[in-house]
Amino acid sequence: MEYQLSALLEQLVKDCTNSSAERGTRGRIAVIGSGPAGLAAAVELSTLGYAVDVFEAAPTSGITLLRKPALESSSAAPDALEPLSEEQLSLATNSLAECGIAFHTSAPKGQAELTTMLENYDAVICACGKAAVLPTDSRGCVNGNLFAAGTCVKNQKVQSATQAAASGKACARSLHDWLIQR
Repeated sequence: MEYQLSALLEQLVKDCTNSSAERGTRGRIAVIGSGPAGLAAAVELSTLGYAVDVFEAAPTSGITLLRKPALESSSAAPDALEPLSEEQLSLATNSLAECGIAFHTSAPKGQAELTTMLENYDAVICACGKAAVLPTDSRGCVNGNLFAAGTCVKNQKVQSATQAAASGKACARSLHDWLIQR
């Protein structure tokens, strides 16, 4: 059964606030996008001890959670959940920020900025939704220290919020394993 978005966000906040990890001790990670995949990846990495910067093109973090996805013929999840209220989203993102996740809004990141980001961060996760189409291996690795999660992964355009969040969390774990092994 599909969880409501509010429950998904509450779980992410709970995971982040219950973590005893010392943030920033393992390195710096950039996450592009603050939808379900980006938020889940950010929380997972934060709980593993990374300093995490989340970059969102929109003026509000998590803005995609405030509306139902457009019913596009090939990319809308058939079981789209009711959107969150602005108050729910604000409380959750504020709680995540208090855990040490840094949110940068009105900060679009495209191909031109990607090279610099890959040089300035230990790794980058692209979770920017359907705007990008990135081929990945089974771990979510695009190339080197660039990973992708959620609906920006090639052939993963139809995902529910919980599937995208699971993709973000799994990608974060893969990235962590890759950083430890290199």
